[in-house]
This record gives sequence, structure tokens and C-alpha cells, in this order.
Amino acid sequence: MTTLRTATAAILSTLACAAAFACVDVDSLEGEDFRSTRGGGGGQDVCPTYICGGNANRSASFSFNVEGALINDNKVVSSVTDPWGFPAHIVVNDSEFSIVRYAGNVELTGEMMLGTEIEFYSYESNNNAKLTLVDYDLEGVDSLLFPGVRYPTYEFEFTDENGVTSQLCTEGDWDEGNPIPASQAIVVQNEAYDWYGQPIANIDEMPGGSANWVSVGCLGGAFAKKALMGYDMNIDGPNATTREENHTMMNMLTARYCGGESYTFTGMPVTWQNDKEWYQPSNTEIEAMWTENGAICLNEPRLVPRGQVLAECGFIPTCDEFNPNDFELVSYHAAD
Repeated sequence: MTTLRTATAAILSTLACAAAFACVDVDSLEGEDFRSTRGGGGGQDVCPTYICGGNANRSASFSFNVEGALINDNKVVSSVTDPWGFPAHIVVNDSEFSIVRYAGNVELTGEMMLGTEIEFYSYESNNNAKLTLVDYDLEGVDSLLFPGVRYPTYEFEFTDENGVTSQLCTEGDWDEGNPIPASQAIVVQNEAYDWYGQPIANIDEMPGGSANWVSVGCLGGAFAKKALMGYDMNIDGPNATTREENHTMMNMLTARYCGGESYTFTGMPVTWQNDKEWYQPSNTEIEAMWTENGAICLNEPRLVPRGQVLAECGFIPTCDEFNPNDFELVSYHAAD
């Protein structure tokens, strides 16, 4: 947990975990029951496309530092105002946030926060932008991997430096047929990516560490997909993922074969297997094997001709001479 002032982490963490949010120790989910539920750990099923399918060409995440550190488009959080106009500070705990009014130390949670404004100052334009919380759903969205893990959802409006207001997340971001509106987002502490999926560097070395960082991830974007598929820095236990593994998954989801341009579109199906063996390998063709820097090898890309990727990235070998067991993540073409 982190705040613009230090809060009592143990109390809020206990409350959040009791509500079945994403601060779950996955030790309680491992073993025969967990593995047979999702095919994990050498499990019995290929990852189904409704979980592993539907990648995205951008992260669709808005990340910021609650203590005012510079984010990668030269903005900082300059103020937080509660719905009644009182100055406040942000409290973040894994997948949930609240605000605390300075006057009287009053904490606001859930729907009580609707109308809260988080203002950002831009050093480039010398103007302000802001996020306004307009909706909240405690029930939120379930993890696609871990039964019982749930993320509350939030809806924000974004007012840019020119004063133009629009939804932060749009209907077009979400795959057709999914029951959660694209206007909704999840919140994840300890991670930071820009809108397009590039990680904000060195957040662990900044004052206060990664706990001061929060990402608002739109439900159609790669960041939210990553978290809902189990790649969430706040999940503990044997199925916990490292920062490097999260970067690897983000590269795979956005098809950034050499860390630059994305070669996919939102909703395009793809499946994968990781070295934690959450699922059985697919019997379809391997697309690529992945590291935090991109694809270490590449067969036929999921969307464009291989030559188009090599024209930007330079030579990437095919995967014929590579062992999938040597790499954290392997992507496969989805079955027709």
C-alpha cells in the first residue's frame, strides 16, 4: 500500500483480501484443485481462447506515481480533490484505491469517491490534465486464471491539457461479446506502463519503490488482459510473476517482436504457454518465444508477413532450433 501520506497497510490489506480482491496469496489456490480447475502446473488443457485469446495492440493503461514522481510523458500528480472539493490524498492497496481527505483524515471508498479529481501538471505544456472518477463497481471482474480473485472496476473521464473531456476507456477497446463494458478499468499497484505498452523504467529504484505506482488498465487493453490472465505483481505464492515476466507477457500480447511497433490488433486470437505450465502446450504452430526484450525467435507472425517484421527488427531466427522449455513464454497461433 502507498499513499500521498503513509497509511496503515495491514488493516486495509486485510479488508481488501477479505473482499476477495487481487491481493491473494496463491499458495491457497495451488495443488490438485487449482491445477485441475485451469489446467495449470502441467495441467490438462490447452489455454482456451476466451482466456489466452484476444490480444491487444496497446496497453491502454494510464500509470502515475501517487507521490508526484515524473511519469513518462512529463506529467506529475499535482493535486487530488474529493467530490466536495476538499484536498485529499490517494491510498492504493493492490487492486483497490481510496482517498483520504486531509481535513479530519476522512477516508472515502467505493461510490463515496465518485467525482474525485486527480490532476496532473505537464512540464511540456505548463497546463493541467485530470482524471475524474465517474463510476465504480465493487463486483468488478473475475480473474481469468485464479478462481475467487476479483478486481473492482472503475470508470474515468480524462480531461486533456486543452480542456477536452472524454472517456479514458472506450467501447472500441473491448472484445465483442464480453460482458464487461470497455469503459471500465481495473487498478493495479506496483506496475507502470505507458498507453502503448512500454514499461516506465526503474520504478523499483525510485523513492518509495514500485508501491507508489498505480496503473489504470482499460478492460480491452493489454495491461488489463495481462493482469486478468494471472500476470499481476501483487499475486504472491508459487505462481507469482516477476517484473521481467510481466514485461515479457506485455511484449507477447502486443506483438512487439523487438520492443517497438505492435504487429497485432485488439481482439486477434492467440494462445500461449509459460514455464509455470499453467496450461498444456498448444498443438498448433509456434509463433514465437519471448523474453522481456521481445521475441528471441519468430516463425510466421500472427498478423503480418515475417518479412515485414524483419524489415523493422533486423534478423530474428526461426524457432526450429530453440527449445520452448528454455523460455518463460511461448505463443502459438490460435486454432482455426
